[in-house]
Amino acid sequence: MTTPVAVTAQPTRAASALVRAAFGTALAGNTVGAVGFPLFVLESTGSTGLTGAAVTAAVAASVLTGLLMGPVLDRWGMRRSWLAGVLLGLLATVALVVLHRAGALPGWALLALTAVRSAADEPGRIAAFGLMPRLAAGAGGTLERANATLRAMSAVATIAGPVAAGGLVAASGTVAPLIVDAAAGGVAVVLLTLLGRVLGSSGEPVPEAAADRSRYRDGLREALRYLRGDRVLRALVVVTALFATLDSGLVTIGLTSYADRLLGDPAWYGGLAAAFGAGALVGTVAFGLAGHRLKRRVVYLTGYLALATVVVLLPWCPGPVAALVLVAVAGVLISPVDLIYMQELQERVPPRMFGTVAGTATTVVSAPGPAGVSLLTWALATGDVHGTFVVLGVVYALAALPLLLARPFRALGDARHRRIDPGEGPWT
Repeated sequence: MTTPVAVTAQPTRAASALVRAAFGTALAGNTVGAVGFPLFVLESTGSTGLTGAAVTAAVAASVLTGLLMGPVLDRWGMRRSWLAGVLLGLLATVALVVLHRAGALPGWALLALTAVRSAADEPGRIAAFGLMPRLAAGAGGTLERANATLRAMSAVATIAGPVAAGGLVAASGTVAPLIVDAAAGGVAVVLLTLLGRVLGSSGEPVPEAAADRSRYRDGLREALRYLRGDRVLRALVVVTALFATLDSGLVTIGLTSYADRLLGDPAWYGGLAAAFGAGALVGTVAFGLAGHRLKRRVVYLTGYLALATVVVLLPWCPGPVAALVLVAVAGVLISPVDLIYMQELQERVPPRMFGTVAGTATTVVSAPGPAGVSLLTWALATGDVHGTFVVLGVVYALAALPLLLARPFRALGDARHRRIDPGEGPWT
C-alpha cells in the first residue's frame, strides 16, 4: 500500500493549460503519424503483407501496454510516465526515419520500432485523464468540462488528422507525417518539462522511491481486486466492452459496406466518418458545458438507445444527405458515453492506483474489438445490408434496455463514491 502524500498547494491554471497543450500537441502528431504510417510502410517495403503485419504489431502493442503500464504510471507518477512515453515514441519515430533514409530498415526492425511507437502512445492518454480531477479542482472548473476539453481535441484530431496527413503525403512524401509526429513529440516533451516545474514550484507531491513501494505484481493484483470489488465499475466495464465491440464493427466495416452498397460509392465512408466526428465534437462540447447538471445514467442509456434507432433507420435513408444528418445526430448523442465511463473511473478509483485500474479497464474494453469487426464482416458477407443493420440495431437495443433496471447503473454519478483526494498518491 502507498502512504498518502500531503499537498501544500492546489494545482494552478497554468498547470491545467500545460496539460491540455501537451495532450493536444502529442495527439495531433500521433494522429497524423498513425494515418500516414501504413502508407510509409507500404512505400518503403513494397509489401502489403508486411504493412498488415506492422499494423497488427501496433494494435497488439497498444492493447498489451494498456494492461501492463498501469503499475508503472502509479509508481512513477502521471507526468513522469507520460514524459517517458513521449520520449520513447519520439526516439522510435526518429529511428524509423533515419534508418529509412539510410536504406537500412529491415523488416524485423520495422516491426519492433512500430510496436514501440504504439506502446509509447497509450500512457499519455491515461496520464492526462489521471491528472484531470485535481487539476480541474485546483483551477476551479468542473471535471465534466476538463474531460470534455480533452475529448474535443480528440474529435478535432479525428476530423483534421487524415486531411493533414493526406496533404503532407501529397506534398512531401510518406515520410513527412512521421517527421511531423516526431516534431510534435519534441514540443510535448518541452511542455511536460515545464509542467514539472509548475507543479514542483507549487508544492505538489513527488512520488516516493520505487524501493518503498509495493512490487509491480502486488500493485497489479490490488488494482484488479479493487476493480472486481466495485460493482458499479465492474458492470460499467463489462457493458462498455460489449458496446465497444459492436461499435468497432459498425464504424469500420459496417459504414464502409453501407457507403459502397447503399450509397453507391465507398468514398462516402469518409463523409460518414467526418459527419460522425463533427456530431461527436458538438456532443462533447455540450456535455462539457451542461453535463454536471444531467443524470449520467439517463445520458448513457439515451445515447445507446438513440444509436440503436439510428442503426435501424440508416438503411432506409432516402439519400446521402439524410444519411450524413442521421450519423451526425448519432455522434452528438453517443459522445458523452465515453466521458461518463472515464469520469466514473476518475471519481471512484483512488489516485494511487488509477493508472493500473484505468489501464486494465481500457484493455478489457478494447480487446474484443477485432471480434466485433470479424462478426459483422461475416454477417454482411452472408446477408444484405438492410437486414444486417436491423439486426445490429436490435442487438444494441436489447443490450441497452436491461440497463434501465440494472441496480449498479442507478449509482452512476453517486457523489458518495467520489474519491478525488488531492493528498493521495503520486501524480506529478
